[in-house]
Amino acid sequence: MSSPFQKQFSANSPLRQEKKVKLENWSENPIPETEKKQHPDFNRAMKNIKAYNEKIGTKGATKFFRDSLENKVIKHKGKNYPLIALVTD
Repeated sequence: MSSPFQKQFSANSPLRQEKKVKLENWSENPIPETEKKQHPDFNRAMKNIKAYNEKIGTKGATKFFRDSLENKVIKHKGKNYPLIALVTD
């Protein structure tokens, strides 16, 4: 049987559940290319997409993409976007 401490931090615990953030639909409302390069997280986005491109076809590629590009949230002009929105076309 789990202790109260263990139950507090179980996967279903509200303390462990991530806060859901409403994201902009970046394909319908994209960040302009000129503004992408000026964003403080631009280099991180490009580094992560390069790493993902090297992982394509491997077992963990999809999880890496979700964890490093889809689920990372950035702010741009007061709106929330996934990090992938900063990747240049």
